[in-house]
Amino acid sequence: MFMKKSGLVRKEIDLDNEADVLHVLIDGLAPHRVIRPEKRSETQMKEILRKQLRDLA
Repeated sequence: MFMKKSGLVRKEIDLDNEADVLHVLIDGLAPHRVIRPEKRSETQMKEILRKQLRDLA
């Protein structure tokens, strides 16, 4: 809520939904990194998360 009240997140963003999206994204990325580390580098995975977070602003 702090981020939304501070204007760091667009007003129309549903924070509960976005929290679920981030949870699912991380739950999906983590096993891929363990099972198939050659598919995505740590840098690529961080960039995926950064993009998702940037899209909130």
